[in-house]
Amino acid sequence: MASVVIATAGDFGYTVTAWLNGASFLAAGFLAARTPAAPPRPPAGPRVRGGGYRVVAKDRPFLGLVCANLLVALGFSALTTLLPLYATGWLDVPEGLVGSAFLLNTVLCAALGVPVAALTRRCFATRPRAAAVGAALFSLSFLAQAALGTVRPHGVPLLLAGLLGAVFVMTVGEMVYTPSAGALSQFAAPQRLRGRYLATYQLSWSLAYALGPAVFTSLLIVDGRLPWLLVATTAALGSLLLVRVERHLPAGAVTFVPAPAPGRTTTTAAK
Repeated sequence: MASVVIATAGDFGYTVTAWLNGASFLAAGFLAARTPAAPPRPPAGPRVRGGGYRVVAKDRPFLGLVCANLLVALGFSALTTLLPLYATGWLDVPEGLVGSAFLLNTVLCAALGVPVAALTRRCFATRPRAAAVGAALFSLSFLAQAALGTVRPHGVPLLLAGLLGAVFVMTVGEMVYTPSAGALSQFAAPQRLRGRYLATYQLSWSLAYALGPAVFTSLLIVDGRLPWLLVATTAALGSLLLVRVERHLPAGAVTFVPAPAPGRTTTTAAK
């Protein structure tokens, strides 16, 4: 939507987009304020003092999971920071058409995210293996981007088709990886320190998004294909690390929880 506004309104489109973006946050805040509060949960048990992040630092399997996510999360940051620069600066795709890649990613995630997550549960025995396959698809899509930058076919339609094809593979990997890895991190964290564990896991996302722009732009100056080769390598390493760490994580976190029978409810939502 932003690309359409900018393409039609010119520089003034940036101002319009900024106002619309601010309005969307106000609308989100209004809806959040009207959302009924959940009833308070009974305490899970006596509060244990001490430990904290020192316990997390000694949990090598969970830290392995955090490192794997850091390696894969660099690929997530590539979509927002690297792809526009690469498409316009290296492939010479018109700026107005770059937004189609984001549109494809958004529409697929919105329309197929839940069905793909359900299919993932049926096709894989464990969450780490499902997440590893998603990371492998990431790596494949990034290699496709590097190959597209090597061939650089003539004509905008061919360039755009290749770009969207790679984004499609990446989006499928995203829909497979995200729910599996997210649920794995939550169930692998012990209840009494879940906040500290999940904060450490979230740090891998923040670090990836902080490092991505500087690393990508530095490599892009040298060769437009280098950043894609980097994230293809990190995603592949993350996939291998997920498979390796699987046997060291709690069995209840690794396996998919069977769906409840009709008419029954469960307090734990497995993704």
